[in-house]
Amino acid sequence: MIKSYRLEIGNRCNPRSLQRIAFAVNCISELSGVDLSKTYTIAFVSIRDIAIALRVALLSKGKEELGKVYNWEVINLIRLWGKVLSAYPKESGLRPLIYPYAQVTSGLMRLVPSPRNYGLRFHCARYLIDLMGSSGVYIPVASALLEALNCREVLKGKGGAAENARKQKKNGRGEKGNEKRIVKPLDWRCILRVSDNSLKSKHFREGVVNQCLLLLTKFLSTLSRSVALPEVAYPTLAGLRRFGKTVSTPAYSKQARQLVRIAEENCQLVLSLRARLDFGAKGVADYSCIESPLKFTKDKTPLEEFCEKLVQQEIEEAKAFDSGLTEVDELPEQESDSDVEEEDKKMEAAADRPLLLKAGSSGADENGDEEDVVEDRVYIAITIPSALGSVPPTATFVFGS
Repeated sequence: MIKSYRLEIGNRCNPRSLQRIAFAVNCISELSGVDLSKTYTIAFVSIRDIAIALRVALLSKGKEELGKVYNWEVINLIRLWGKVLSAYPKESGLRPLIYPYAQVTSGLMRLVPSPRNYGLRFHCARYLIDLMGSSGVYIPVASALLEALNCREVLKGKGGAAENARKQKKNGRGEKGNEKRIVKPLDWRCILRVSDNSLKSKHFREGVVNQCLLLLTKFLSTLSRSVALPEVAYPTLAGLRRFGKTVSTPAYSKQARQLVRIAEENCQLVLSLRARLDFGAKGVADYSCIESPLKFTKDKTPLEEFCEKLVQQEIEEAKAFDSGLTEVDELPEQESDSDVEEEDKKMEAAADRPLLLKAGSSGADENGDEEDVVEDRVYIAITIPSALGSVPPTATFVFGS
């Protein structure tokens, strides 16, 4: 079943296949609860294979190795196991897999920090936040979202398409040269990478800001009842304040300030309730990072209300997008430039090869092109308590340098 999902359902994603992927994920998640020990074995092997492929991609500089992890097959496997671990968060059979899953997903999210790959980053962050909310395990996601929020394409404001239009007009190309540069709205539900043309558009900047603020709201909403919210949220709020001061677009600054205001209101509520407790920090040791001994008088915290509002807006936008969907709109990657299309073909060809790689395989690019490759090495150590008879009690994966 997992093989059929990986090869036939999860190997692609577009607006028309989203419901089929979601249905398959829900079905497999429910069936996984029948035998948790067998589910652990299958999930362990799958996460291990992704970790090995990610290690090879970290050590190499080739697009072929990146294509083995930057594809829908891997992302939909991350989606599947995130759903399974979220469905059975308290079960002792699957709970040891939360740490390695979070490590692999975090490493995949930061593998190539190029703005073109922010779609993949948003998918991984969404799955980690969902797992964090259901398991009660704190997973640091905010820093990756703040990094995307402060990219040059967002901060520079009136750049990109408007600047290119002025250059084309100055060079005598006029409106004809600009007609080919029209970019349609981006559907982030089915995007891993965007084209260079989309990267310079207003739709990209708006999408990045909306996705980052939505995911940051979900992240803070998950912790909104925690006794440690004021301390945990401080770095995130400081980053949002800095973004609100440096961004040149007033609308983006207003959105960031609104989130900061609501988060500060929630922090003040937690501080007032925390002052009434009759025990200190040692008394909170029995609670997880999300569980709280605080007694809230209202059903929802300010952050939970604001998060629910943003989620409802996202659902309405998705319905509006689907209602106007045409055959041309099916794959957002079709907007790529010629060089991006050639690169996508290479990555798709690499994705068809087996996922399990040898640690010593070479990753040099035949053209010597090092675009979208991180020069800094990342070190990630993964320790997976194993329930397999043929595997030692503790299996350790170390990749990077």
